Amino acid sequence: MSLKDKIILHLGKYSGYTWDFPYALCQTGIAEELGTVRTNIARVLYTMQSENLLEVEQNHVIGLKRKRLTYMLSEKGREIFKGLYYGTNENDKDDAGE
Repeated sequence: MSLKDKIILHLGKYSGYTWDFPYALCQTGIAEELGTVRTNIARVLYTMQSENLLEVEQNHVIGLKRKRLTYMLSEKGREIFKGLYYGTNENDKDDAGE
């Protein structure tokens, strides 16, 4: 599984935040949750943002004094999350049965 897919699955667990965001939605928190270094996360997040998979905003993060960039899945990103989480093989099963 690619780092991009892991990030999508990680971010897909979080939704509905408007003010206080969990640490797991900033770059450092994502890196810690996925067990990789922040520089790798930053590179993939930048690519995902250019693909319109993310909504990026500066927000208050719980436990931190300064605001940080937080990352949430866009509508397009949530669709990909659903495919990864629930599996995309349903079409394959239909084709195999015909």
